[in-house]
Amino acid sequence: MEAGRRTGEQTSLCRDALSPVIGTPPKGGGAGEVGPTADARRPAATLARDFPDGVRGLVLTNEVPDAFGVHKVMMAPDGETRVALVVPRVEAGLRAAVGGALGDRIARADATLRRSFALHANAGDFYLDRETWAEVMETVATGPTESDEGLLGALWFEEVYVPAAAIPDLATHLAANADEYGAAITAETSGIVAYINTHADRFIRELGTSVRAGFVVTIDYGATTWELVQGALRGEQPFRVYGDQADFVPRPNDPYSRPGTQDMTSDVNFTALARAGQQAGLQLVHFGPERDVVGDELPSLLRAATDGDESIVEFLGNPVFKVLVLGTRATDAFAGPLMSPLPLFRTKTPRR
Repeated sequence: MEAGRRTGEQTSLCRDALSPVIGTPPKGGGAGEVGPTADARRPAATLARDFPDGVRGLVLTNEVPDAFGVHKVMMAPDGETRVALVVPRVEAGLRAAVGGALGDRIARADATLRRSFALHANAGDFYLDRETWAEVMETVATGPTESDEGLLGALWFEEVYVPAAAIPDLATHLAANADEYGAAITAETSGIVAYINTHADRFIRELGTSVRAGFVVTIDYGATTWELVQGALRGEQPFRVYGDQADFVPRPNDPYSRPGTQDMTSDVNFTALARAGQQAGLQLVHFGPERDVVGDELPSLLRAATDGDESIVEFLGNPVFKVLVLGTRATDAFAGPLMSPLPLFRTKTPRR
């Protein structure tokens, strides 16, 4: 089974027709048939549908976790961790303009958010939850055109920082990886801004519980927890925003400009992925540069690179793309002399 990005925006789960790998084609699928689009952040339901007896074989993902949303987190050396919430708010004039029952719901949403997250700024304005914001936008969109500009001018978005414990998935991730984050952050005296992908944790855990026998191979760009934290301390930006102005050239990192037109991506934390896989019962088989997937074909690729094949040169020398292999059992497939294993953990971690 293969999971991959589609046009940089969607992620689909595809059923592989390689019967030597997965045996009999999955229920409802024939050779070469591609499965329906699904939410790859939650693959367990799709895999249970297509492989009711569990996956036996190889699950290969290429640039999937980097497409998931991330939490922007401020981490201090003393252990304080706060996460950014993007919260819409409206001025009092907008609430008065919509009036009625919606105006009452705006007031209730504001009171709940201020109480839940200790929001004290912007007195006189009203913070909105998701449902109320959607209703406000629908009301503005269906109202008189001449009033749209004035009403939209009274709508704001801002980042507010709340304790990480307020986001259960994030709190779980931080607890599971506290040793690695702690070792990296306390090595310096300043804090960092980190971009944490909790969807990737769940993605790997669900793959781990769905695979009865076989391997999960993840190819993506990223680094270890230690490398990401040290990179943040040096001012490197693991979160990037791309648009149509130039291929592979990041825009200024403003994810709130031109909504719907930007491709947002973040480097994958392979340490956290491996930890999530181990929690699901998988063993760490290998972590190294992407070129390790070619195995014994490496000498022939080196010859092609020497002969001037620029695409092969780029593939072999790319320091960003990595491969993580997790499995239900050990294998010596990545134990050869041509492999380049990389350290994944800075602290002692149990190996299953």
